[in-house]
Amino acid sequence: MKLRQQWKLGAATLVSLGLVVGGVAHMATADTGTTPDAEQLPPATGSIALSETEQAAAAPNAATGVTRPAGSTTAGDVSPGVEARPKTAAAVARAAAAAPTSAKLSIKGVYQSTNYNCVPASSSVVLGTFGVSVTQESLAKQMGTTTSGTWDKTALPVINKYVNPLAYSVWNTDTTGNATNLLNWAAYDIGTLKRAPKIGVWMEKLPWNKGMSGHFGHAILIYGYDLTAKTLTVWDPWKPSGGTHTLSAAALNATMQQYGLSYVSGHSDADLTNAGDQSGDGLADMIAVHRPTGALYRYTNNGQGAFLGGSNAVKLGTGWNAYTELTGVGDLTGDGKADVAAIEKSTGKLWLYRGPDLAGSTRILIGTGGWNGMRDLIGIGNITGDAKPDLVTIEKSTGKLWAYPGKTNGLGTRKEIGHGWSKLTKLAAVGDLSRDGKPDFVTVDPATGKLWLYKGLAFGGGTSRVEIGSGGWNGMRSLTGVGDMNGDKIPDLITVANTGGDMYLYPGKPSALGARVKQGSGWNG
Repeated sequence: MKLRQQWKLGAATLVSLGLVVGGVAHMATADTGTTPDAEQLPPATGSIALSETEQAAAAPNAATGVTRPAGSTTAGDVSPGVEARPKTAAAVARAAAAAPTSAKLSIKGVYQSTNYNCVPASSSVVLGTFGVSVTQESLAKQMGTTTSGTWDKTALPVINKYVNPLAYSVWNTDTTGNATNLLNWAAYDIGTLKRAPKIGVWMEKLPWNKGMSGHFGHAILIYGYDLTAKTLTVWDPWKPSGGTHTLSAAALNATMQQYGLSYVSGHSDADLTNAGDQSGDGLADMIAVHRPTGALYRYTNNGQGAFLGGSNAVKLGTGWNAYTELTGVGDLTGDGKADVAAIEKSTGKLWLYRGPDLAGSTRILIGTGGWNGMRDLIGIGNITGDAKPDLVTIEKSTGKLWAYPGKTNGLGTRKEIGHGWSKLTKLAAVGDLSRDGKPDFVTVDPATGKLWLYKGLAFGGGTSRVEIGSGGWNGMRSLTGVGDMNGDKIPDLITVANTGGDMYLYPGKPSALGARVKQGSGWNG
């Protein structure tokens, strides 16, 4: 979908607004190397490495030629707690109910520096609410803004390039004719996610431009709301009449372009994770965080190729939206029970939570700081040969792949086992899929959508890779190795799609994947 509306003010002002619905990734594959490093912990600070936007439309195909089913399934709720990325008015209302009654973000408003920069200027302010500082001039260049305006196919991928590494995405939806829906979206984005949505409007319809002639496309942003008063506070980058304005949701909605809301969707800050056996039945279970409430849920393996959701999901605790990474690490404490590691957003500390209760009162600090400079933290199994589970993670600022040997209640000296990993996403430990007796992991190349299996990982470095997914894997928001779910003694893979939050089980084959089986919907909450 593309909307480009040209307009002019006086004799010489021409602006065009492009609304965005998708993007194209541009990345290359990673290579590996072995460079030892004596540091035990990641650096105290780390810059955010920029990854390209995910393509949301394509579902994955296995490299063996397995094709995806035709059609799509609408996301639904997986209660208790886990809700799909809100799509229907009812789902949006439920998401808003978890937000404060009113909220306003602290923003640094900017005015557009040219007649054509409404999208880059508004986007600059929006990105500021993510803690990302980038000028409208830089954004205009990246978005391809010209005197003809900003095109839809270039603007949203640029925004997502900055926010995807922070575990968020920006999407478009239509709220025309539904002011309540617009208000609820704002409450979810601003009150729960603490991020500002950008909106496309018709400039002459804005109340502060009353009397303006013509039909002008324009971009502004919402940064405050009040559910009781049913008002929204916006920033308009058009200096002659812009700045901060508060108006009713109905009045603002009356100015909206179709599909004009570029709303924020939070990837789960702590994605669906294989937590090992948390229920005591010898089978690996999954855990996931419900973002709006911060509740942590366990999904028990039923031993028949599925996990128990809905009313059978077990709530383990609250406050878990304070973490950016969550991964099962095996028994690091030596008590015979599987443990979980988590990176704390605010401090960058790495905490070890003892299974099966994962209680904060018994957590152990195993990383003193700097861990928010890492991404794709995975428990890889034992790669050092000492019978203790180890961790693997990517350093955002350098793209280096680090292995941290597990010790009782802690970690040993790290070692670099690869470089160039900033070009790949969604690392997931899958066990021994290659059947060589060594742990393997998979990862996605966003440029091609291919899924790669890295075989025989060792602490000394060095691994070979094989393509096991021919395309579309950049349409998945998470990959999770779940062990053997179908009884063939080969580990399997669980995926969750960006669109609809559909969950699929891909049965493992020797260095390959079989035909997928849908497990449910609504898992992108």
